Amino acid sequence: MSGKLERIELENFKSYKGKVVIPFQNFTAIIGTNGSGKSNLMDAISFVLGERSSSLRVKTMKDLIHGAPVEMPVSNRASVSMIYSEDDGTEKIFTRTVIGSSSEYRFNKKVVNQQEYQGYLEEIGILIKARNFLVFQGQVESIALKNPKERTALFEEISRSGEYSDEYDRLKQEMERAEEETQQSHNKKKTIATEKKEAKAEKAEAEKYNKLKQDLTNSAVELALFKLFHNEREIDKCNNEIHSKTKEMEKHNDKKGKFDEEIRALKKESGKMARELAAIEKEMREREAELNKKKPLYIKAKEKWTHIVKKIDTAKKALRKIRALKKESGKMARELAAIEKEMREREAELNKKKPLYIKAKEKWTHIVKKIDTAKKALRQAEKQHETHLQEIRQLEQELKEVEDRRAEFEGRLEEESQSQGRSLELEEDQVKEYNKLKDLASRQAAKFSSEMDKIVREQKADQDRLDNERRKNDAVKAKLRQKQNEVDENRNRLERLEDYIKIARANITEQRGLKEGLEKEIDAANERAAVINQELEEVVEKLGAAKVERHESSRAQKKQELIENLKRLFPGVYDRMINLCEPVKTKYKIAITKILGKNMEAIVVDTEKTARECIQYIKEQRSPPETFLPLDFIKFKPIDERLREIRDPVGVKLAIDVIHYDPPTIKKALMFACGNALVCETLEDAQKVAFGREKRLKTVALDGTMFQKSGIISGGLGDLKARAEKWDERSMKKLKERKTKLTDELKEIMKVKRKESELNTINSQISGLETRLKYTKNDYDSTKDKHISANLRDIAALEAELELFEPRINEIEDSIQCREENIQTVRTKMNKCEDEVFKDFCEQIGVDNIRRYEEKELRVQQERAKKRLDFDNQKSRLQNQLAYERSRDVEASLRRLEGSMTEDQQTLEKLKKEETKHHAAIEKDQEILNGLKSGIISGGLGDLKARAEKWDERSMKKLKERKTKLTDELKEIMKVKRKESELNTINSQISGLETRLKYTKNDYDSTKDKHISANLRDIAALEAELELFEPRINEIEDSIQCREENIQTVRTKMNKCEDEVFKDFCEQIGVDNIRRYEEKELRVQQERAKKRLDFDNQKSRLQNQLAYERSRDVEASLRRLEGSMTEDQQTLEKLKKEETKHHAAIEKDQEILNGLHSKLADKKSDFDEKNKELDDVKKKLSAASKENTGFQKVLATLEANLEQKRADRHSIFQTCKIDDVKLPLKKGTLLDESSSQDDSMDCSSHDAGSSDRRSTLLYEKDSEIEVNYKSLKNSLKDLGEDDAKTMTDKLEQKYNDLNNSLQRIAPPNIKALEKLDDVQDKWQETSEQFEQLRKKARKAKIAFESVKSKRFQKFDQCFQIVSERIDEIYKGLCQNAGAQAYLGPENAEEPYLEGINYNCVAPGKRYRPMDNLSGGEKTIAALALLFAIQSFQPAPFFVLDEVDAALDNTNIGKVVHYIQKQSQQRFQCIVISLKEEFYSRADALVGVHSEQSLCGPISQTATLDLTAYKDEDEDRIQ
Repeated sequence: MSGKLERIELENFKSYKGKVVIPFQNFTAIIGTNGSGKSNLMDAISFVLGERSSSLRVKTMKDLIHGAPVEMPVSNRASVSMIYSEDDGTEKIFTRTVIGSSSEYRFNKKVVNQQEYQGYLEEIGILIKARNFLVFQGQVESIALKNPKERTALFEEISRSGEYSDEYDRLKQEMERAEEETQQSHNKKKTIATEKKEAKAEKAEAEKYNKLKQDLTNSAVELALFKLFHNEREIDKCNNEIHSKTKEMEKHNDKKGKFDEEIRALKKESGKMARELAAIEKEMREREAELNKKKPLYIKAKEKWTHIVKKIDTAKKALRKIRALKKESGKMARELAAIEKEMREREAELNKKKPLYIKAKEKWTHIVKKIDTAKKALRQAEKQHETHLQEIRQLEQELKEVEDRRAEFEGRLEEESQSQGRSLELEEDQVKEYNKLKDLASRQAAKFSSEMDKIVREQKADQDRLDNERRKNDAVKAKLRQKQNEVDENRNRLERLEDYIKIARANITEQRGLKEGLEKEIDAANERAAVINQELEEVVEKLGAAKVERHESSRAQKKQELIENLKRLFPGVYDRMINLCEPVKTKYKIAITKILGKNMEAIVVDTEKTARECIQYIKEQRSPPETFLPLDFIKFKPIDERLREIRDPVGVKLAIDVIHYDPPTIKKALMFACGNALVCETLEDAQKVAFGREKRLKTVALDGTMFQKSGIISGGLGDLKARAEKWDERSMKKLKERKTKLTDELKEIMKVKRKESELNTINSQISGLETRLKYTKNDYDSTKDKHISANLRDIAALEAELELFEPRINEIEDSIQCREENIQTVRTKMNKCEDEVFKDFCEQIGVDNIRRYEEKELRVQQERAKKRLDFDNQKSRLQNQLAYERSRDVEASLRRLEGSMTEDQQTLEKLKKEETKHHAAIEKDQEILNGLKSGIISGGLGDLKARAEKWDERSMKKLKERKTKLTDELKEIMKVKRKESELNTINSQISGLETRLKYTKNDYDSTKDKHISANLRDIAALEAELELFEPRINEIEDSIQCREENIQTVRTKMNKCEDEVFKDFCEQIGVDNIRRYEEKELRVQQERAKKRLDFDNQKSRLQNQLAYERSRDVEASLRRLEGSMTEDQQTLEKLKKEETKHHAAIEKDQEILNGLHSKLADKKSDFDEKNKELDDVKKKLSAASKENTGFQKVLATLEANLEQKRADRHSIFQTCKIDDVKLPLKKGTLLDESSSQDDSMDCSSHDAGSSDRRSTLLYEKDSEIEVNYKSLKNSLKDLGEDDAKTMTDKLEQKYNDLNNSLQRIAPPNIKALEKLDDVQDKWQETSEQFEQLRKKARKAKIAFESVKSKRFQKFDQCFQIVSERIDEIYKGLCQNAGAQAYLGPENAEEPYLEGINYNCVAPGKRYRPMDNLSGGEKTIAALALLFAIQSFQPAPFFVLDEVDAALDNTNIGKVVHYIQKQSQQRFQCIVISLKEEFYSRADALVGVHSEQSLCGPISQTATLDLTAYKDEDEDRIQ
């Protein structure tokens, strides 16, 4: 123990009247009856240690005076003195006196203020605020039941970390406020940066706009000059060409007249010859008609004969094909089986390799992810390491700056002390005199001091009240502002929510509109797609049925190109007749084809002139001749309406009625071609209508047989069917066009259908918007109905509360003001008294009064001490922070990450090689497998199909069925094969996964422990064994070699013996020796046996194949084919006879026709000569006309070109005037252009037909304007016509691009530069402000961290000591090692901000909360906590008031034992107790009893030292 409480001296304190002295030992027990004054003794100790009156069970301080509570005080004062003795025997006297309602503090009989008094108490280890040495009656259990926050407050008082609480809160607020201001400044800076960026962009846009505008102007001028320059050059060129062409045309007109006269003479001779030719041709047509009647019969017989021959050939081929296919089918089946077997083997091998590849791939992927994670961690660690080093350098720099400032401050102080010369520091005797005079002044001013103390106490109490009221007022105002801010925030929130609701509703409406539009569009697209697909199927079906895929012949293509060229060159050309009309029904095709005849391919034109021009063009192009039907020239008979009334036979119709034509104007051509021809259903009907009426009619049956009025009957389907198919070609062309159109439309519809994903997105957006809208509405209603109304109620209550504060504050302020005047008066009196005492002393030290000296010297000393303390704190903080930063081993984690990454990279490279190896093997096997699969499919069916297509229809049908069956079966087999590979893959994966884990470890252990060692042993044994083989092998080889020589010797002897025996026989058969004969004969016998075996095998194979073929019913089909061939042979002979008969008749008619042909040829040769002569002249005339026409066309073209160029020039001038393009002119102005235009407008108003004259007037005005082309580049002037057009396009493109760019750019802000300057100034100002705020925030953070560190250190130092000691103390109190007690902070980083949990486990019991412990257990726990706290900053003594109330004798014995032990070593203990077990073991007893008197009970004391009896007790116990 460092010291102890010797005694307490009480004077008139509560129940103790007069002066009472109570001595104390190390362990003193105070005993007495209830009400005797034991607790008053406790109050006396508390009073002298500085407790407030509220803790002393009285209302006011004066109630502590004996008799005051009953208004019979024995004195006007009461006092308690505590005599404390140090180890060296030095005594310290602490006295506290009650004077009226105030108290006086004395230390060693010297009056001191309360702060000094507390300081002296703290020197001996007594902390008033902590009260850890005073335990009042009933307070033990409350200590145990303190909540965690209250325990934290207790620890803050004990550790004195609470002294930093206000500064901690203030600095934290300052730091947060500084950070908030910095963030606001940063946001402001960002906003201004955005404005700066926008201002720069606006400036750049303005500059860009002006540059584009200037470039556009220059481009417009350049374009106009370029166009005008080349326009004028083209005008001059056109004028020169017109002049030369006019002269040439006059010469050619003279030649044309001569050719016209020659043509007229030749036409007369040509006409005569044409009539003779017509007569011969008429006779030929009659003969041809007879021949045509006979030809169909011959052709029909010929066709039947040809068909039968083909049928027989086809049957023979089918027989051969069937036999060949049997062989190929067997061969292909064997090949297929071999390939399938190889496929299975390859798939099995591939499935074995796949798990290895997958495993390598998974390992590689895992390592890659691990490396990526490590890279991120490494980058983060490098960044932290760099930040760490930077912080260390910064802290070192700050530490250096602090030390420099400290040195500078000390140097400045030294200079100041030297410069002042004279110091006010007193000598030792002056200090003694000063202290003596100070005591004298204090005694003389004691009266004023007590009065001043009283006034100051009252003033302080009022000031506390005022501060309290103001704090409450400020708190209410702060709450009011907070509530108002909450109202504003809620209202703003309502506005934002309303805006969001409106926007959300608008978005939902918009999205729903989009959704409806898309749904309609998609539905329409789906419906249209269905219609198109259906129509497309029909079109494709029609195209497939018509076999439309065949190609057109080159002749048909040339004819199509010709008609397209004619239609393009001559507007009056309609088209070919076949393309302008079609039969209304398919059944009329052949009949209409027969009726139209050669007119079917005729070209319909509007006029004869157009026809002649087309014919001329055809001749020039050397195209085949064409027939033209000019609508204004052809003559036709009108329709006989009576023919439409024919009812018998049924189905008779006019040909023109069964033809659909478009346009209607071609009806004349159809009437010319068809006339009054009738279409009948059958041949009999046609014959009946043609010849069975009064007047013969032209009729055609549906099969194409025509009956003419002249009696000629023509028919036959061969050529007619081919021509009729052209209607189908036309329909097919339309179908193709329709198909293309439908396909394109379907593509567009599919684009629309792809919008379904967009519709799904819109649906999800609508759903999200509706959900957010729902929650927003709930939030809006909650904010409006609850939050704002609650805030308004709170505001009303706070405003009402605020109104009550002002009168109370004014009242207190008035009282304080009045008391300040009293204080000033008393202070003046005290100063006057002090001046009288210190008058001579002040003159001696040279000051006006002693207060000036005290203020000046004390202030200087305090300032210097404060300054030094600040430097020390800063240095300590920086050193601690620097030590902490240096202790952090950031670099080690960086090295660990780098090492880990290196290992992972190496592992990754190994795995990559392994994966590549497995992948290459799998790819190789897969390629082989794919090759095998593709070989089966393409090699089998492809060739089979190609060869099967050559069969006849019957065999084809069977083969197609067989092919379909085989293909389907093969597809099913391939599906199963694919599933086998999948099954094998899955089985291998499952097997690999199951066995890999199971056997890997065993394999590893076995390989490591057994296999490798066994292999090494085997290798050693094999090497040893191998060494033994070589000599044995050599020995055996030598033996074999020797034996071979012996064998050879014996064989020679045997051969010699054999030769002697077979000598005569060998000569007889003619061989050298019997061995040669035997070798030859044996070889021959072996070959024969092998040949016989081959024949037997072939025979067996053929027998098996023959049995198989016999089992198949092919013979029946062969018999059917042979029977069919026999019937066809008989039919063929009949048809051959019929063909011969018809051929003889045709040959006879053909001879007559040939004679007419020769006669016609002679006449035609003469006619052709004349026509040739006529054609030569016509050609010359045509050439002349053509040249003349060419000249006219060229002249017209040149004049039109000249007119166009002039119009272009005028247009350029007009454009320049409208666009305000400033052209450089030598002569004239564009204003003349506008005046000429006004004149032309006047002319037009007087004469509507004077447009040519007006144009001429405008062009003459234009010619008066002379443009200056100096500014035009020479490279643009020297361009040719084609280059000039290209350059014009480029210049126009350049102008349009510039104009479009200018149009796209909005007009710029003309004040962009001024705005940029303003924004830059704001930027500079904000940047400076931000830097200042950042420095401020950094300083605030440093200051906060410093206070936080100090607070934590103080708190943690106390907490660690207490938490370490409490378990030991609790075990000591319980005298049981199984007892447990522990403390735990709720917030480990800043424990003073949260609570501290205290838990105890009583001996032999499980853990229970503190509330559930018994009273005795709570008391033990509370005492353990108090004694543990005592171990941190031990107070010299403990005062415990009846702490044993809840303890039984056992526990009392344990507690007393602990106190006895500690009182001898650590602290003095004073206990108030009523239990014998407790007080009987104390060192001394203080007995308290009371006596009654008029002023109340008077407490008396008696003391007893028990140390003399302890030895006797111990002897008795022994």
